[in-house]
Amino acid sequence: MYADSAMTNLSDRRTHSIRGIALICLVAVASMATACTSMQTVMPPKTAPEARLQIHAHEIVRVYTRDGANHMLRVTDLTAAALVGTTAAALPAGAARGAQLTLEIPYDEITRLDVRRTSVVKTTVLVVAGVLLVVGTVAAVNTAGHLAGLNAL
Repeated sequence: MYADSAMTNLSDRRTHSIRGIALICLVAVASMATACTSMQTVMPPKTAPEARLQIHAHEIVRVYTRDGANHMLRVTDLTAAALVGTTAAALPAGAARGAQLTLEIPYDEITRLDVRRTSVVKTTVLVVAGVLLVVGTVAAVNTAGHLAGLNAL
């Protein structure tokens, strides 16, 4: 009778432990999946069709202009003459929290353009490695708990 109670208690602790470890590993995998981005320099577009081939709405870009300024933007539109995007930088004093400034930068003013891109290969490798880590950790904890339960008998 004591052995049944000890096994139930051990099983409950093992289940709780496995869930905790799995949650920590899943959070780690989720954070790794977003970490595989980098800024890639692309040729500055001179026309709207060129711009649409290189960048898309909602991408994050750093635009360098002829006057030496640079702006980090989330692209909202690619018009016939300019790249349009929003930024939280350089807002006037007293602007509402979370407010964004919309900038329209003519293509002929752009000297360099960096686009934030995700590396599919790196992301895939990290996610697969993370999933294997979760599975391996849970299996190891489960096996160790099972062996401990057998030793308790």
